[in-house]
Amino acid sequence: MKHYIKFKILSTGYVEGTIPPQFSKDYVRPIDACGSDSVYYLDNRLSLSNMVLKGRELCEKRGNKVGFSIYRYNDSLLHSREVVCVVF
Repeated sequence: MKHYIKFKILSTGYVEGTIPPQFSKDYVRPIDACGSDSVYYLDNRLSLSNMVLKGRELCEKRGNKVGFSIYRYNDSLLHSREVVCVVF
C-alpha cells in the first residue's frame, strides 16, 4: 500500500447559480487544492499518526493550506481511497 497527502484550501465563496457572480463568506468551504503543490507522496514506513504529523508540518510550511486528506492506493491513483481527513 502506498499513501499520499492531498491538501485543501478555502474556496472563493461563490454563491451557486447567481448571475452576475456573487460571493459570500457563508459559502466559503475547504476544497481540494490544484497544481503541483497539492499532492505530497508519503514514505510508507511511517505510521498513520506520523503521516498526520507530517501533513500538519507541511500545511504550516506551505501557508495557505487549511487541511489535508491522506489517501491509500495500490497501483493506480485512480483507485485511491481516503483514509483520514484533517481540516483546521
